Amino acid sequence: MLADLAVTALPKSLIRPPLKRLHNESLPPLGDYQVSLVKRPGSGDASEVLAERVIEAFREG
Repeated sequence: MLADLAVTALPKSLIRPPLKRLHNESLPPLGDYQVSLVKRPGSGDASEVLAERVIEAFREG
């Protein structure tokens, strides 16, 4: 993405420079999708906080 070689779907809250949001009706609709977050058991408090932040970012859209 950072080398202008890819297009991906991200929540709006995660799009920051140098990334750009595309406003192009010629792109196909994204449709339904799923994201999985897998944590190692006993990974600790920092991992738990990070996982919560990632989940929150996707909810914010």
